[in-house]
Amino acid sequence: MTNSAKNIIAYCRRDTEITGRFVEHMMNKYQEIGAEPKTTIAATTLAYFEKNFYGKKITHNFTQEQIDFFHEGYYGGRTEIFFNKPVAGNIYYSDINSLYPYCLKKGTFPQLEHFYETKKPDFSLHGAADVNIQAPWMRIPYLPCRFDGKLVFPTGRFRGVYTYFELREAIRLGYKIERCHRAIEFPGSFNPFINFIDSIYSERLKAQKQKDELMSLVFKAFGNFAYGKYAQKNETVELVPTIELDTSKLETGTIILGGELALVKKKIDYPRYANCIWACYTTAYARHELYERGLLRVENTKGARLLYCDTDSVIYENKTQIIPHSKELGEFKLEGVFKYAHFKLPKLYKLVPKSNKPHIYKAKGVPSRAAKRFFINNSATYKKPNKLRETLRRNLNKSDKYKLIPNYWEVTQKEISSKYEKRVVLRSGRTKPLTLNQ
Repeated sequence: MTNSAKNIIAYCRRDTEITGRFVEHMMNKYQEIGAEPKTTIAATTLAYFEKNFYGKKITHNFTQEQIDFFHEGYYGGRTEIFFNKPVAGNIYYSDINSLYPYCLKKGTFPQLEHFYETKKPDFSLHGAADVNIQAPWMRIPYLPCRFDGKLVFPTGRFRGVYTYFELREAIRLGYKIERCHRAIEFPGSFNPFINFIDSIYSERLKAQKQKDELMSLVFKAFGNFAYGKYAQKNETVELVPTIELDTSKLETGTIILGGELALVKKKIDYPRYANCIWACYTTAYARHELYERGLLRVENTKGARLLYCDTDSVIYENKTQIIPHSKELGEFKLEGVFKYAHFKLPKLYKLVPKSNKPHIYKAKGVPSRAAKRFFINNSATYKKPNKLRETLRRNLNKSDKYKLIPNYWEVTQKEISSKYEKRVVLRSGRTKPLTLNQ
């Protein structure tokens, strides 16, 4: 064996030793707090919550089709540009401390044991309804809608599935419900998350005080991953020996690995805990907090200019700071003050700090080392590995003719191939909401 081969083997052994020691340390830490390690942090969080706070396994009696219905009302975070030309001035970037954990603690959620279907919903209760909406004119509308593959916040007429909470708030703002096609209603409600969030937030602060960075990150992750499992989908990807497959009738997107194994995407039943309605309420509460305490506060301030928002953050220009800041859970904190900003697309922007710190370039899906080139030139070339998840997503998509090789580093060229279409861009740089007539 050559010296080079010996060095490589020694290096690999050292790597596995480091990993082994870390896993052993992590297992001991989990045992200390009463957590059972699972294959993912989300699964670990769910098991920790059920064992130590909920007191039983989370189950429901929904049909597969009823969970599909709830998924139609499961929307993500709000990301919009309100001014898309370069701006100079006093630019404030504020975001909410632990938004989703805060919403889990503050909100109320349907009790899953009892529910019924109706076309005459009682919005004083909890539930989800498929409705035709007439939205009033407002510069910053409230309700989301899926349109042309995007999540938009329009005025006009449209149809969607929404939680009763969202619909109550929308009616208060002047929205009208023209027709209810279907609703699933819950007579009971509760909050199962209060003690859980209080505990993990307290433990995170304790870990920070003790300079235990690992456990601080663990408890932060417990909060951020506390609701996602309820919206888990009914599909999986299985690793199957190719000898068990009929290679003449392979499903589109099946990936053959080394000729002996294949990755196959399959439909399954929803997991027992995947009720989805709790996730719908969590994200609805989160959008509401951003809207009520962030967007409207800035929009209603004379002389202020709302520039951008993304899930839990608001960026605006004004002579003075508008949004108060605090370190408390659920309150806004000041991320920075800038003298220049330019937002081209959602998650594609440039910020220049007032201090002598480097300029900030953000470009989703582009490595940080290439973000500046991508922003300036509208394109960038860089090397990146084909991660397994992305490989699966791309290769299982019938419209993508070019298939990726898992874990292979490729030279990638990315270009801006779209313009901002989630709102109407005016000549001044201001944007206004889309008006739909569905």
